[in-house]
Amino acid sequence: MIAIRTLLTLTLLLGVAYPLTVTLLAQLAFPWQANGSQLINRDNQLVGSALLAQPFTKAAYFHSRPSASAYVTLGGGGSNLGMSSPQRSEFAQQQAAAGQGHSPAMLTRSGSGVDPQLPLDAVLAQVARV
Repeated sequence: MIAIRTLLTLTLLLGVAYPLTVTLLAQLAFPWQANGSQLINRDNQLVGSALLAQPFTKAAYFHSRPSASAYVTLGGGGSNLGMSSPQRSEFAQQQAAAGQGHSPAMLTRSGSGVDPQLPLDAVLAQVARV
């Protein structure tokens, strides 16, 4: 009987009370971050997240680093190609030929496949275009 009572108590505390408390505190203290850092446009439509890269092709936007997962977040991941991989070298050459060779970061895929951060040299090289 003690085991069942302990199981129920711990289930209520750790499976219900704790998650609800953490969710409530996160929503009160950090609502934007707790909801996924969502980006909303002028028409009040969800257009993305500040934490996930997107494939931009228009000149008005900064272009993200290449993605090994085609910017799909469900199966996001790196390419796992080593430095000596011929595929990695071919990809870097293709990126350089496409005009993306202004920064080493733009020649390689991001680690998670959806990193939104760009190094300063990649941003500065795109400022004139944007």
